[in-house]
Amino acid sequence: MTTAAQAGLNPARLARIDRFLTERYLGPGRLPCAFTVVHRRGVTAHWSPLGQADVERGAALKDDTIFRIYSMTKPITSVALMTLYEQGYFQLNDPVSRYLPSWKDQKVWVSGDADSPELKAPEQPMTFRHVLSHTGGLTYGGTNHPVDRIFRHEGVNRDRNESLSTFIEHLARVPLRYEPGTRWMYSVSTDVCGALVEAISQKPFDEFLEENIFKPLGMSDTSFWVEPEKRDRLTANYQRNPDRTLKLIDDARGESQYYTRPVFLSGGGGLTSTTADYFRFCEMLRRGG
Repeated sequence: MTTAAQAGLNPARLARIDRFLTERYLGPGRLPCAFTVVHRRGVTAHWSPLGQADVERGAALKDDTIFRIYSMTKPITSVALMTLYEQGYFQLNDPVSRYLPSWKDQKVWVSGDADSPELKAPEQPMTFRHVLSHTGGLTYGGTNHPVDRIFRHEGVNRDRNESLSTFIEHLARVPLRYEPGTRWMYSVSTDVCGALVEAISQKPFDEFLEENIFKPLGMSDTSFWVEPEKRDRLTANYQRNPDRTLKLIDDARGESQYYTRPVFLSGGGGLTSTTADYFRFCEMLRRGG
């Protein structure tokens, strides 16, 4: 194990991180756990799992604990799509309809309600650059805007029983919220990136990730589902109540949805991983690929 001094950092000051997290968040029960890694100049100066992976059972957070990483799936998906760019399958300004034919006749919402919207053809098509940067006109469908109401009416969802192909077909019937390239909006864009990886590579998205990212980087604990022999390493999952107390929403020792392979392989938020695995991915980015 390397030391903080080798990284040019003060170990006493690094210890303040653990103290702060313990006093402000873990001790009062605002968070069940925290895992901090500080890495500098190729040296890991601070590696610290704190708190409990399972509060109800008093199980401590460990080095190999498996987390649901939610939106930290997005950088992995974007890297996967960019590997196909490097192989010459598309240019960033190519329309995504080149690989998603049902998107060729996309329209942009102009005005009106969900029942009778005024739509028009976009001034430019949605491109790979747009979906990689959340600027394509897509949304997450969660507001009362007419486009989001249409989103829900058309049955667009990221349910674990949805497939990437049916997700794309449903989404094709939803008008864009704004002209591609003119605004930024957090959205299902990265799930679309995952669908594009499947469409271009002609491989299931999880297989592509395993072959091109996880296996080469040694990310042996990263997957869309947790295998039986690893289930005792999955954290319990909690959400914050309005009073800042914790509510258990997925008991890792129960029938977690993460114990079966999902049909919908969400590039926007579906992966599970460990700190060590995700650190390998981050190091790959830091080193320029």
